[in-house]
Amino acid sequence: VPGALHRVRRPLHQLGVIRQMRVRGVDDEHARRTRERVRLPRIVFVVAAGTFCLMAASQMLFVTFGSWLRDSFGFSDASVAVFSFALGFGEVLSSFASSRLADRWGKERAGATGAAVMIPAALLLAGSHEHMAVGIPLLIVAIAAFEFAVVSIIPLGTMVVPGAPAIGMSVMLASGTLGRATASIPATRIYVRDGIAWPSVLCAVLALGTIVAMWRGAAWHRRTAASRRHVLSGERWHHHPQHHR
Repeated sequence: VPGALHRVRRPLHQLGVIRQMRVRGVDDEHARRTRERVRLPRIVFVVAAGTFCLMAASQMLFVTFGSWLRDSFGFSDASVAVFSFALGFGEVLSSFASSRLADRWGKERAGATGAAVMIPAALLLAGSHEHMAVGIPLLIVAIAAFEFAVVSIIPLGTMVVPGAPAIGMSVMLASGTLGRATASIPATRIYVRDGIAWPSVLCAVLALGTIVAMWRGAAWHRRTAASRRHVLSGERWHHHPQHHR
């Protein structure tokens, strides 16, 4: 009996080794093909630039509005904290609105719409930053519009690199982080010198850059969809013999 069990176990063990070799071979081949297939198209850098501009635009306000509330209207630290909490609640509502509309409008259009709302809000804030009754609502509108835009364009990261959605997403997240880091130092230095007016103007300028990038992204999306439809129609034509008669 022990000899029989040994004779049975040995082929099974060999079979398990063969299966592991096959799985490893398939995984290695898939990884090799993935590395060979991934090429970053130009649209990746366009969308990354739009994300950079959007995050930098928001940072112009995020790092300065607390000091603005304290310096201009005498807010205490506790009052700024309460205002920040209320602002976060408004961002949550804006995110829900974006999740409902982005697929209906298209992600590029929704992102551009949010950035477009940021522009007049930021410019009007620059001109009326000394009036609390006007400036605070404009700040809320600008931040809520940013949240709407960023939630809309984040899914683009999974679409711009065919076959490698993680790479596209990582490029977008890295560009957004770089945008925030790049804007933080000049925003605070400009605020110390000139107040919140010029950071608000820069916010509007950067939001305009996001609109341009989203417009280019939408054009690429339309071309890609048209090309895919053309390929599919050609395949259907070749697979129906009656078309060749």
